[in-house]
Amino acid sequence: MKNIIRTSLFLAMASATLGSAPAGATTLKQAIADAISARMPAPGRYEVTLASPDVTLDERVSLQNGRKLERLNYNPANQAFQATFVYRNDLGNEERLALAGTAWAVIAVPALVQDVAAGDTVSSASLGTIEVPASRTTASMITAPDMVVGQVARRAVRANTPLFAMDFAKPVMVRKGDTVTIVAEMPGIRISAQGKAMTNGGKGDVITFMNTSSRRSVDARIVDAGTAVITAPAQTASIN
Repeated sequence: MKNIIRTSLFLAMASATLGSAPAGATTLKQAIADAISARMPAPGRYEVTLASPDVTLDERVSLQNGRKLERLNYNPANQAFQATFVYRNDLGNEERLALAGTAWAVIAVPALVQDVAAGDTVSSASLGTIEVPASRTTASMITAPDMVVGQVARRAVRANTPLFAMDFAKPVMVRKGDTVTIVAEMPGIRISAQGKAMTNGGKGDVITFMNTSSRRSVDARIVDAGTAVITAPAQTASIN
């Protein structure tokens, strides 16, 4: 395993013909990115930057057919690559073009299409996508739209930047001091009482209520703005 980590990824690609489309820097970089992606353990899109972009060299290849990515040496540890393209010049002679640079995996993540203020609710229409380096993702980064749609911004959040879970929260459905109906259901019986919320809570949250008659505390899950259901059978007695 140690040798695998330390050894560069070497690709011999004598048959990787790129066809007759113009081969500017973008096309050459895309060919390198695709080759790396296809041969990595976790395929994905790669962003490629050339160490010394040279338009003149790219133009030498741009009008020729039969371009091939002959060799590619990629080291995942430092993200460096060396690539060699083989092609035929306008006289029909075979030539080679050597390129070097870096390549890193990127992933698409949700991002706001415009800035939002604290208290704004995120909808599906609020979201687009951006690409970020895979190595910079964290456990708190939002990686799927359903993780944030319907949530409320805790603070102002800028567009076209990665989103993080700590910056969003469920909409408050029951506020501290609100009175709701607390329900306890058992086989053949349904008990209810009025309870005052001791904290704010969103739909599905379990928060503490105080029975307005008995003054006992009970934990219940918020169902809607006016109802909460006791989740622990042992607390059923506290509803009376």
